[in-house]
Amino acid sequence: MSLRTREKTITKSSFIQEGVASFIRKTYELLEETSHADIVSWSEDGNFIVIKDIQKFSQRILPIYFKHNKMNSFVRQLNMYNFRKKRTMNSYHVYFNELFRKGKTELLPLIKRKNTENCSSPQSNGTDQQQGSHSGSMEISHEVSKFLLYFNLLELHAQEAESKSLRKNQLIRS
Repeated sequence: MSLRTREKTITKSSFIQEGVASFIRKTYELLEETSHADIVSWSEDGNFIVIKDIQKFSQRILPIYFKHNKMNSFVRQLNMYNFRKKRTMNSYHVYFNELFRKGKTELLPLIKRKNTENCSSPQSNGTDQQQGSHSGSMEISHEVSKFLLYFNLLELHAQEAESKSLRKNQLIRS
């Protein structure tokens, strides 16, 4: 399959909801593709991105899913979406975000890019008041997003606890 065909296939994925950032969608899809699991994959529990070979990941995988082959650019994007690097004893690069979980595509729309408001220069032609009212609605929107995030995390923790309890009961019965 050519690189161009592969790109078209990726962008037409239907299992991920609308409103998911392109970077998040592509990253999730590359992890779901098992043909390069020797280079990059989910962790065993599905909570982490595990990059096993940085050089092959940069040269082979990044150009398929993104328009570059630079690991630094990929890591910068991960950081912009609040992923954190986990320290490991091996040479693997492991990244995590509490909302980025294998099989939990309903959480993906909640992953938002960090606010870059501080990076932009303010315009000085009387738009300060407009920006002030806009930032007020953004604050409310941000609070609603935080509430939804908290609610979804509670739901996720409850599901995990229920799953552990069921497994424990099955072991006791065995």
